[in-house]
Amino acid sequence: GTNPPVPVGTGCSRAFNASMTVVGGVPFVAMAERTDQATAQKLELVKFSSGAWSTVVADLRRDQSVGWAFAAKLANDGTSIFEVHDEQGNPQSWLAGGALNSPRSQKSRVYAAKITTGGTVTKLGGALNADTVNGSATSPSLAIFNGNPVSSWGEVNMGSLRQSYAKEWNGTDWAAIANVTIFTGG
Repeated sequence: GTNPPVPVGTGCSRAFNASMTVVGGVPFVAMAERTDQATAQKLELVKFSSGAWSTVVADLRRDQSVGWAFAAKLANDGTSIFEVHDEQGNPQSWLAGGALNSPRSQKSRVYAAKITTGGTVTKLGGALNADTVNGSATSPSLAIFNGNPVSSWGEVNMGSLRQSYAKEWNGTDWAAIANVTIFTGG
């Protein structure tokens, strides 16, 4: 191929930053995907069943107009799939025009969702960012801890050093992780 790639039409699709989890013997994969003609990349969840791949959720982005989704991470509790990803987009999608329609003018936020194997999506709160106004959060991870999803990510405010954060979903909101002993050395 050429570098950079030459667009070949709307039928060409690129998928990258995939994450996989297996529920009930069925593999589920979340991936960022973009066509040659798309103005933003979507975040798709697919499964492999009966010898074929099929779409479970066509787009997991919070801002499905101009959101720019990056790598998703998946985990499961044996029944449901949990997903976390970072996304640049317009957090005030009801405002139109100008810079707000460019995801590149927005700070990255980390979002999470609970997904049934049939594709029903439940958003788990708003942005996980420690500072939802000025913080730019990237590279989230996801695990199940004490039966609850936990996520960690890096976040930076311009002019400050990058910090690492972690939160646990308690059933209604993202909060500090409970029942964790911090080793202080010695």
